[in-house]
Amino acid sequence: MDSNPMSRMIWQALKPLLMGKILYTPHTPATQRIIHEVNRTFQELGVFRDLGGMWDEMRPKVWDFMENSEQMDVIRTLLKNNLTAKFFHAQLANTDWTVADVSTFLSKQPGQAPGGALTWREVFNETDQAIMSISRFMECVNLDKLEPVSSEERLVNQSMVLLEDRKFWAGIVFPDIEPNATELPAKLNYKIRMDIDNVERTNKIKDA
Repeated sequence: MDSNPMSRMIWQALKPLLMGKILYTPHTPATQRIIHEVNRTFQELGVFRDLGGMWDEMRPKVWDFMENSEQMDVIRTLLKNNLTAKFFHAQLANTDWTVADVSTFLSKQPGQAPGGALTWREVFNETDQAIMSISRFMECVNLDKLEPVSSEERLVNQSMVLLEDRKFWAGIVFPDIEPNATELPAKLNYKIRMDIDNVERTNKIKDA
């Protein structure tokens, strides 16, 4: 991505979000309850990272079923039979599909699709490209984002180190939680610390 000025600029803007860390302080049993819920959101995104591997395993089975299975061959035969085709026509009466459309969509040979009609192969290939693109994209995303630090001063110092490689997203400070606190206060106050270059100026927001 660094070879192209535009992609480099986009990557520099997105890198803190994709690769950046979220620092927080203090690290106590109480704050851990909050962080656990936040972290669960990021971890659930991990399914998109695993999607490519799951699809690699399923892809040949799906293709073989659509192309070679006896079940699909039976359906193709029924769609071409005048008697059963009338039944399918009745089922499709309130849709935009016709029996001919379905027959074309399920055809075994690519050359059987007239006039560039949609076939299951095209849907399969587009699905394949979409899943692999999402999987490759998620490989660039760091889902282990939340990292504790002992104090706000340490948070600022650590954020400066991460900023050198654009790997700082934000810092969260819970000022009213005492060290080793196990319970959250009734009213939870927090501060969010971010790189000033990534924060909209308040006067700009006001003027807008």
